[in-house]
Amino acid sequence: TESDIKGTFIFRVYGYGHGVGMSQHGAMAMAANGDTYEKILTHYYPGTTVKTESSTPATIKYGGVDIGIVEYLCKTTKQEMGYSSAGKEALKAQMATIYTYAKHNNFVVKRSQHAYADNFDYVGSKIYEACLEYLGMAAATDSPVAKYVDYNGSAANTVYFASSAGKTASASSVWKADTYPYLSGGVSSCETVDSTTKEISAADMKKYIESYAKDNNVQITLSDNPAEWLEILSHDSAYSSDIGYITELRVGNAKIKGNAFRCYVVDFAIKSHCFTVEYKA
Repeated sequence: TESDIKGTFIFRVYGYGHGVGMSQHGAMAMAANGDTYEKILTHYYPGTTVKTESSTPATIKYGGVDIGIVEYLCKTTKQEMGYSSAGKEALKAQMATIYTYAKHNNFVVKRSQHAYADNFDYVGSKIYEACLEYLGMAAATDSPVAKYVDYNGSAANTVYFASSAGKTASASSVWKADTYPYLSGGVSSCETVDSTTKEISAADMKKYIESYAKDNNVQITLSDNPAEWLEILSHDSAYSSDIGYITELRVGNAKIKGNAFRCYVVDFAIKSHCFTVEYKA
């Protein structure tokens, strides 16, 4: 019975988020070091260039509603990055990723694709000032001129995340999809790497795994010994030669990508898929 399952899985987790693209904390660190937002962008998306938009749209369709470009960028940046510790160049880098992502999607963005601070009173804020600078506007009545991240003549897929484990992860190792060369991972991030510890009981881990198996219609067999349930099979070297973003993990008799384990097995109970795990009986 589940009451007979003893022990705990102890996760040591590095960074926060999927690890692909621009690290927001890394952008803040680069801005604090005096780097421009253009340099931040080309650092985290290597092989790209920052170009000036030929015709910046006045609105972006978000959640089926047309929203003014300044309002959209300010409210999205507020919810995605905040601004209490972000320098102006980091805010502008965030806005450029948001704008480029919208351009990549033909300026039609679903609510599931970006967080948005609906009630943010942005006028006069630090984010508003950064937005006007980013759009080359001296006043709100001026015409906006955005800059965006370009790769081979098209807007890049500028995904981002909160904080890295030292280096970025490759998109192909995180998601079941082909990736872009500028999302190949291995980009160093100058931020301080945060680590957290998360304990999950063996009984709860069994529930997580069984729920994942049922929801995804897969067969996962677990032995009577919880120490045999999880095994890291491969990882990159984001943190060190011994610790990195996990590319593949064995869960019972099944093999799962590290980020899928974080998102869909343990339901975001851990902050990233760069972790070590040990079982204590």
